[in-house]
Amino acid sequence: LVCDVSAVAMDWLPSGKPLVVTEPASPEVVTTRTPMLDVVPRLSHLDAADADRVLALVTEQLERDPTAPRRAELVEHYLGDVAPGAATARFVDACSWVIEARDAEWARVSAHGPAGP
Repeated sequence: LVCDVSAVAMDWLPSGKPLVVTEPASPEVVTTRTPMLDVVPRLSHLDAADADRVLALVTEQLERDPTAPRRAELVEHYLGDVAPGAATARFVDACSWVIEARDAEWARVSAHGPAGP
């Protein structure tokens, strides 16, 4: 995948396939450093004269995929377990935790008032 700096890149990571990120052409745009942008190759300030460089970069990624091991680490870093159902289980667990915390706070406030003990 060749894409801009967006959520598309993050969505692509679990695919395990090569990724190249383009940098904004405008010098006013500031792109912060992130673990993903430190790993994946980037294309910047392209014009027609850069076609050979782009082709060489994309060919290398497709044929050798040199960033594959580090991208796999990024999947764990950003997303954790990506097995089917894992994200849903984490979401349900987080919701349960929030509900329990709310119920505990409601019980405390009901028993002692907002100032509480």
